[in-house]
Amino acid sequence: MWLIGGTILFLILLSVFDIQKRKMPVSLLLFGSICSLSCAVYFILDKQRTLAEHTAALVPGVLVLLLAFASRKIGYGDGWLLLILGLLLGQRDCMNVFLTSVFLAGCTGLVMLLFRKGKKTIPYVPFLAISVALLQIKK
Repeated sequence: MWLIGGTILFLILLSVFDIQKRKMPVSLLLFGSICSLSCAVYFILDKQRTLAEHTAALVPGVLVLLLAFASRKIGYGDGWLLLILGLLLGQRDCMNVFLTSVFLAGCTGLVMLLFRKGKKTIPYVPFLAISVALLQIKK
């Protein structure tokens, strides 16, 4: 429970930066990386997850990083954050969070296209935060 609560608070903090500046502080992402790597080592040593499960949980983050590199439309921080979430949440939960957040962001983008004119960027981290909260409610 503390892990999910801390993760949601971390995502809310990053959401504020993403909404206001469309960027996340590298220092916070480094902090999240250290915490998630520490948790991953603990989960492996405690036999809660295997190294293969942690590796598979990194797939959404790697996909977003590749998409960011190829398109320059998505921020590298979003991919980095998904890598962090993969280590914290595990393979299945990270994939659920990823798919839910993409769906929510897509719906928001569609509404923005229908009711606003011109190009507008959408911060992605708030959708990750909402998705993690919905995952916790579902459990």
